[in-house]
Amino acid sequence: MYNGRSARLNPGGYILVFEPNHPEAARSVAKGWILEHRLIAERLLSRRLERGEIVHHINGIKTDNRPENLRVMSKQAHRKLHSDEITEKLRRLEQYERLYGPLREGPVTEANLRTLKTKGVQ
Repeated sequence: MYNGRSARLNPGGYILVFEPNHPEAARSVAKGWILEHRLIAERLLSRRLERGEIVHHINGIKTDNRPENLRVMSKQAHRKLHSDEITEKLRRLEQYERLYGPLREGPVTEANLRTLKTKGVQ
C-alpha cells in the first residue's frame, strides 16, 4: 500500500504506486501514480532521477523491484545493453542452427527478437 492505495500494473507491465506529492506524479498520464522501480531507485540514490536516466531490471522481470535487481543507467547505455543482448541471442541462434538446422518456426531476425523482447519473451 502506498498512501492508502494498492499498487497496480500499467499497460506495459510495470508496477505503479500512488505518490501524489512526487514531482513525476503531476506529469504522469495517471495523475498521482508513478513507477515503483523509479521511486525505489531514487530512494536508494537519495536523489531524484535525472532526465534521461533509466532504471533497468537486471533479471528482466518488470515487477521485481528489489533494490538488488535495479540498476540506474543512461538511455544510451540501456539501449546498448539490450542491443548487445539481441546480438548475443542471434549469435547463439546461428550456432544452434549450424549444429541442428533451422528452427521450425521460421527465420528469426533481429526485428523479430526485438518484438519478442517487448512482449516479455526471453
